[in-house]
Amino acid sequence: MEQKLRNPPKWVQKVLSLVCHEDLFETVDGDLFELYQKHFRKYGSVVATVLYFFNMLQFMRPFAFNTPQFYRGLYQNYLRVILRNMKRNKGISAMNVIGMALAFVISSAIFAYIAHELSYDRYHPNGQRVYRVTYHFQNSKGYDIHWARMVQDWVNGMEDEFPEIDKLVRFQSFRTRDIHIGENNYRENFSYAVDPEVFELFDLEVLEGSKELSLRPYTVVLTATAAKKYFGEKEALNKTIEIKNDLGQKESYKVTAIIKDPPANTHLPIHLLTSINSERERKGWAYTYILLKEQAKISSIASKIENYVASHQELEAGEHLKVHFQPLQDIHLHSNLSREITANGSITNLMIFGLVGIFLLVVASVNFINLVMVRSMDKVKEFTLRKSLGAGKGEERIYVTLESFIFCFFSDALAAGVFYLGLDQFQEFLGHPLVFSHSALMLFLLICMLFISGLSAFMSTMPLKKLLKNPIPSSFAIGGSQRGDAMRLLLGLQFTTVLVLVACMITIQKQFNYMTNKDLGFDSDQVMVFGNNSRAVMRKYDLLKTELSKFPEVKGVSAVMEMPTVAIKDRGPVSLLDDPSKSVSADIQVIDINGSDLLEMEFVAGEGLPAYLVEKSDLPDSLVWKDFGTKPRGYIINESLAKELGLVHPKEAIGKKVNWSIGEVGLSYGPIAGVIKDFHQESLAEEIRPLIMTYEPVWLKNILIKTNTSDQFLWHDKLERFWKERFPEEPLQLSYLDQELNTVYESESRQLQLMTLFTSIAVFIAFMGLYVLIMYTIKRRLKELAIRRVLGARWINEVILLGKSYLTITMVSMLVAFPLIYWMMREWLAGYAYHIALNGSSFLLAGALLLLLLAVTLTYQVLNNAKRNPAVTLSTE
Repeated sequence: MEQKLRNPPKWVQKVLSLVCHEDLFETVDGDLFELYQKHFRKYGSVVATVLYFFNMLQFMRPFAFNTPQFYRGLYQNYLRVILRNMKRNKGISAMNVIGMALAFVISSAIFAYIAHELSYDRYHPNGQRVYRVTYHFQNSKGYDIHWARMVQDWVNGMEDEFPEIDKLVRFQSFRTRDIHIGENNYRENFSYAVDPEVFELFDLEVLEGSKELSLRPYTVVLTATAAKKYFGEKEALNKTIEIKNDLGQKESYKVTAIIKDPPANTHLPIHLLTSINSERERKGWAYTYILLKEQAKISSIASKIENYVASHQELEAGEHLKVHFQPLQDIHLHSNLSREITANGSITNLMIFGLVGIFLLVVASVNFINLVMVRSMDKVKEFTLRKSLGAGKGEERIYVTLESFIFCFFSDALAAGVFYLGLDQFQEFLGHPLVFSHSALMLFLLICMLFISGLSAFMSTMPLKKLLKNPIPSSFAIGGSQRGDAMRLLLGLQFTTVLVLVACMITIQKQFNYMTNKDLGFDSDQVMVFGNNSRAVMRKYDLLKTELSKFPEVKGVSAVMEMPTVAIKDRGPVSLLDDPSKSVSADIQVIDINGSDLLEMEFVAGEGLPAYLVEKSDLPDSLVWKDFGTKPRGYIINESLAKELGLVHPKEAIGKKVNWSIGEVGLSYGPIAGVIKDFHQESLAEEIRPLIMTYEPVWLKNILIKTNTSDQFLWHDKLERFWKERFPEEPLQLSYLDQELNTVYESESRQLQLMTLFTSIAVFIAFMGLYVLIMYTIKRRLKELAIRRVLGARWINEVILLGKSYLTITMVSMLVAFPLIYWMMREWLAGYAYHIALNGSSFLLAGALLLLLLAVTLTYQVLNNAKRNPAVTLSTE
């Protein structure tokens, strides 16, 4: 008996009819039907259906949909019409494409930047199991600081104590290292002494050599850039380089591996890695990382770490020490601890840039939608005529959708080209390459293109559909409350966004000017710096000071521990000898006797450090450290420390004896010689903390040279020659103090420049949109305006008439924008300890700019229209 045939699912056949060309459908459908019967008999209905479906999918190809010949012809016809109209109206078309392209370019840049920031340290295969160990120390005397690095030696035992920890790696000797190769000398930062297990925690790709032989005692691993810098095109592997240790002695290291340069999206930049050569060297300050075992949870360690700390760390009454574990991938955006390796990013700034990108897209999208809407309204006569001649239902939607897509496609293509052409300049501006997925960026642009073109088509066809239902005569009168409400809403949204961007830009500009022009409490003008000097150099500081002072260009020479602009954060208790109960935590700055005079610090009481404290700089370190805690001291304190010590009037502090200590290092009691006015040692984002200053030659490392010459280039060369003659083996780090100050606000400067650029583009886009909207408004009301001119109306009357609705939209936009601006800028300014007062000036300037933009655009269009002869206008249909 012949088995009855079983029909495949109808919905699959329907899909096949859509994706398969009509000339092939009958043949393909028959073949698939036979296969379905075969599979049904052999496997059953479920498997046969699944196989039938997958066979159908093989016929899905881009643009293979079985579109009726009529619609294919319609698309081709409309495409020609759209391209012809774009060519005919070059100006308006260019505005539409360029406005949207500008927004896409900026959005692409912001997308790449945000993607880069979010990608930090995510390239490590074991990154999700790596944590940085930090500690937070507090006491009852006001000391409260969270360190990014560890100093406690008991951290080394955590690997054995906690079974959840697989490996523990220390990054030691993170100071700047002096490298000597033959006659060439280099000063290298981001150089660390590390444990050999570092390769198991971090993705350090070895280009030459081997991991197994690397980081044994007295071996070094170089990055590809460092190897080329030291050896050029010569082979670097197995070569020997000399590196100075903490005592200034040269030690030989063998190059055992060359690794690929770490990418830009890492919080841990590396130039070279040296071995830890003994257990003694594996102590002291270090950035410490742990690798958890598979399936282990950090919460398990966190629950036990308090007891571990208590058993290894003796704490006095009122002291608290907490150990924290930072996920490796969270460090860049969510960590701002003391002594970070590099300045980390900010999730807040990232959100601000994201909002700016959205705002810019909103401005451009509203502009684009409005222009598409007015262009579609301009086609009402054409669409009405097409309907009367038998055009199919919904053809106007096809036209508007196709037009929107084409405009968006051109904008997208132009934006992609401009972005990649300018990517190198953008990366140069940021100061580092960007790491992001190019395919993700293309997908982002594609989504933006489809969404904006679809939204503009939808919003344009809704009022158009309503207009086309009217009789032919009335359809020629473009209007309608639905269209008017939609356009007013969109225009209001655009105005609100522009107001927010302009007001925010003005506020950021004011804050930046405030920070860069504020009196910091010292003079940085024409001060050059021999920076970050070794002990070998500073032992000859007295001789250097004498020789430099003989130059006619030199007004004075001094030295400090940390340059102004560099955060100190070496905080320790300061106690009054008369009242030991009064103890305040304070930072310490070490200066030469004349340091306060050279920097022109202002004293509110007393004077500089006494001359009797001066000692020879070339004393052996053994002698220096022998009486370090007992030799005579003198101190200068700032106003903040005086207040914290309960000395209400600065003069009360003069002569009182204080001391300072940190850990096991303590300075003896000495008199307060002077009280200086609070000055900004670091950025204005940080609050001025209590500060004590003293003289200690062994801690001096930056030489300051005050000059009186305007020829800085010639003077710079003279100093370089002077240095090379006296220290041929010491790398020179020469800079200008005022330039160092500028780098402190480099991030704010970039924010301001980007914000200015984005705001200017937003205003430009809004201007283009407003220009076209007003032009179309005047075009629709040509006869009305001509009649008014015949009856005696002046151009100013036309400006008032046409400007009423725009003025209303502007006023409403201000009411909406100003509270939003106030909230955003209040939150942003809260990140600065010292900032401008948030008043209404930024709001008023933004509003005035928008009104000026409206007035200029409207006046220009009205005056341009006034040149028309009213008689010609009234006689023309």
